[in-house]
Amino acid sequence: MARNTAALSRRREWTLRVVCSVGEICVTLGIVALLFVAYKTWGQLGELQDAQAELDHALEQQWTGLVAPDPTVDQPAAAPGTTAPRDRVATEGQPLVRLSIPRLGLRWVVTEGTTQQALRSGPGHYRGTQMPGEIGNFAVAGHRIPGVFWDLDELAAGDVIEVEGPRARYTYQVTGTRIVGPNASAELAPLPGQTGAQPTESRLVLTTCNPKWDNYQRLIVEAQLQSETPRG
Repeated sequence: MARNTAALSRRREWTLRVVCSVGEICVTLGIVALLFVAYKTWGQLGELQDAQAELDHALEQQWTGLVAPDPTVDQPAAAPGTTAPRDRVATEGQPLVRLSIPRLGLRWVVTEGTTQQALRSGPGHYRGTQMPGEIGNFAVAGHRIPGVFWDLDELAAGDVIEVEGPRARYTYQVTGTRIVGPNASAELAPLPGQTGAQPTESRLVLTTCNPKWDNYQRLIVEAQLQSETPRG
């Protein structure tokens, strides 16, 4: 009888140890998962800031020597459907312009392209869409992470979006926001949301994943050009 009691006691002790060990492993895995999510969400902010600093320096070097066109000299003809000729075709990942949203207190260097590699360093310009100041749609994508488009849903009609190019600064005003499906492409048309329509104004579209923490929708912010001033 005493032997059976001792065996039962050892079995219970062993079971308790196993349960405690499994519990500790589960807690540890949960903490690791939370730390990973925190790193993916906030921990990459330092890397993003470093990348943006390098891009800003590269952009300034790229713009060095560029001057505003002389109005007394004939300039190259504009590309069809645009208001100004492009200096060159940008390569993937090349810094293009500075974009800032005063309401969010943020500014970025926008690079060419929207591949995962290009978007790691900040917002990217959809290849094939117009450039700032051109008639049509200057479309930009960004990850829904802190430091990029995390709070893009806070923008509302009337808010200002500023873009600085090599020769001019452009001020856009937000006209509205909307939610679309993850594969919607009409928002990238020259006239956002109206594929095949002929644009007559300069517009800007910002896109990012929606909601936060997921990507089964897209958040779209639309804006219209209000003013253009030469860059001094």
